[in-house]
Amino acid sequence: MKIISGTVCLFVGLLVAGAFITSLDNNYYKGTEVNETDHSDISKKVYSAHNPVRINSDSDFDTQFPGRVISSYDINGTGSGWCILISNCSLPFTVKDCYLHHASGQSANTAGLFLRNSSNGLISNNNISNSSVWGIYLNSSCKNYINNNVLFSNHGGITMGGPSSNNTISNNTMRSNNNISNGIRLMQVSMNTFFNNTISSHGVGFFIVSSSFINISNCKVYSNNGAGISLITSNANNVSNNNLFNNSVGINIVESSNTNIITNNTISSNRYMGVCIDPSNSNVISYNNISYNKQYGITVNGNYNYIHHNNLIGNNGSGSVFNSSHLQAHDETGTNFWNASTEGNYWSDWTSPDNDHNGIVDNKYNITGGAGANDSFPLVNPVKNLAPAIPEFLPIMNISQIILIAVPAVLLLFLRLRYVKKRNRE
Repeated sequence: MKIISGTVCLFVGLLVAGAFITSLDNNYYKGTEVNETDHSDISKKVYSAHNPVRINSDSDFDTQFPGRVISSYDINGTGSGWCILISNCSLPFTVKDCYLHHASGQSANTAGLFLRNSSNGLISNNNISNSSVWGIYLNSSCKNYINNNVLFSNHGGITMGGPSSNNTISNNTMRSNNNISNGIRLMQVSMNTFFNNTISSHGVGFFIVSSSFINISNCKVYSNNGAGISLITSNANNVSNNNLFNNSVGINIVESSNTNIITNNTISSNRYMGVCIDPSNSNVISYNNISYNKQYGITVNGNYNYIHHNNLIGNNGSGSVFNSSHLQAHDETGTNFWNASTEGNYWSDWTSPDNDHNGIVDNKYNITGGAGANDSFPLVNPVKNLAPAIPEFLPIMNISQIILIAVPAVLLLFLRLRYVKKRNRE
């Protein structure tokens, strides 16, 4: 257990150290903090009609739009496959204050705004609606900043693939899109940051497949037909400080999604579970408020997941009085850890007795599932001081920086395991 604990601590340290190191030498577009805004009333804005835009290179961009700014256009993409397509551009450019609508065509790449092999773009304050496939599509595109856009009544919101990395998506609103498709879909990408986005009325809020080093923070994800966030075969991602409610499941961690960190989230009133792990290993679920979900607050099928310092309140129909028919958590394997070394979780139906007044309920909280799992140190009082917040604008590591940090970390872990093995022999 100590070796596993050390591995988890090392992983957390890797992420934090990478964030601090990269903050010294990376430059980013700086977004402006804004309140959620309804940009859908386009009648109050003045646009100039323009045909669909296709840009094939930096020189092509300079020729069509001297100054490299596309601004204040009304573009109808019916039949063209896109409203704006920007390909093979690496110099900074801006798309802002446009109304992009009704992109349609026969391709799955149809989008109101399509970036292909393009970087250093600022996409800001646009209204993107009624696309037959995606509102915004990034394919093999990096270091773009997508800020303060409203996407409504599209089939899906934003998708990335390709690979695409080092993009920052912030302060966007995605709503009234198709209840089957996804608000944000990530396919085989890494090192992207999402913060302060609002996503509602989709199939799944965040649909993340085979992706890593994704940071999702301070997002509001609600009233989606499926999960608020789904991690599928995705490792080493951070989900923090989000509000997820009225989805089918708050957070799904499935199909061997390992070493993800889920912390400081409010996960409430979802139609089934709050957090579902099935089957995935070595995830950390800590310092979350998980309340009033119709079924279990947390359900686990996997190994070596660490679950501690969460507030579990009123899940699975539980009340203030313990009822074995309404336990708040489920564990099918019994190889997970439901407490830290001296403290566990707060369970609203298990707050006494505490005869020694040490803040720990004297009896273990049993976890249903038939594997004998339990929280050995249930807390008498709710966790009031959640874990330190991870910055919503988390600097992103490039490959060389990851290697610089990861190689010594892996070497340190190897030496530790070797030492433990030698000590055990002695």
